[in-house]
Amino acid sequence: MSVFKDNGYENVSFIYGIKERDLIRMGINNRGHRNRIMQLIESLPPEDIEEEVPENVEAWLTNLGLEQYWTMFSENSYVQARDLADVKLMDKETMKNIFRVFKEGHLEKLARAVKKLQYPTKAQKKIRDAKKCIGSVPCKQLKVEHTREYHFWSGLREECLLPEEAAFGQSQELKEKLGELRNTSLIVLVVVNVLWLTFMLTVMSQGKTLQILGTDFASVGFLLVYFSVLLAQGIAMILHRFETGLHLMARTPFKPGKFVRNWSFQDEELPPEPDQAEPNPIRRTVRRSVSSCSCPLPTVLENPFAPLDIQRSNSCRDTH
Repeated sequence: MSVFKDNGYENVSFIYGIKERDLIRMGINNRGHRNRIMQLIESLPPEDIEEEVPENVEAWLTNLGLEQYWTMFSENSYVQARDLADVKLMDKETMKNIFRVFKEGHLEKLARAVKKLQYPTKAQKKIRDAKKCIGSVPCKQLKVEHTREYHFWSGLREECLLPEEAAFGQSQELKEKLGELRNTSLIVLVVVNVLWLTFMLTVMSQGKTLQILGTDFASVGFLLVYFSVLLAQGIAMILHRFETGLHLMARTPFKPGKFVRNWSFQDEELPPEPDQAEPNPIRRTVRRSVSSCSCPLPTVLENPFAPLDIQRSNSCRDTH
């Protein structure tokens, strides 16, 4: 713990974003320890530094947890918001020397905060206002008050949201295959272009020896290939339009009824659905019409709005 404090990583806001090289610089030479620490650091929530130009430099440093450097800021005349414009032009070494920030954790956080010194956009203002509204709502400890729900969401997050170890995945193998595919595609492209240039130069060197219809063989061949491609595209386009028309007709809403408005491209233009009691007279009519046929009524009444002769023929066919 003292190692982290001595290097300026005394709380979580400073630890976020630390790299393995920083752990090595701090003297943590055990590879297993570094691996475990990096896993815990990666599980931390991202640091939320708002993009804004502060009105008060001292309050800005206090919010960052760097209030001990306010004296150096004031001694160097960086006390107003307009003075921070010059800080944005500084690199880490310059900030380190001017403001005497020798702890690496403090210097890293100051550099990240300086990068956020800019006027927020409208979207960023809305996000910030939404966060303030959410923060004003009293929160409860889910782990304490609803233990079962906490364990459910924790298990779901660990199973579905936490990233898998790259060493155990197939990303490396996929990268290698994609690299091989890229190299093969480039080789094929180069070979095809070389063959095409060789063919063109050979044909052009023959002069009048290779002529069709009084013109060069290559010109006629190019026209034939180009015409074939255009013809294939035209046929494919016609077939596609025909299938699109069939698909459109198949998806067009249709409801049986009077010849007033049986179909429409908009559902709002169709007549309303019939009431549950409305099909009852139709069902009674169907029952009377099929009373002379030993047909199962559930089969007949699957669609009470269908024509009676079709219902009877279908029902009889199913029965006999």
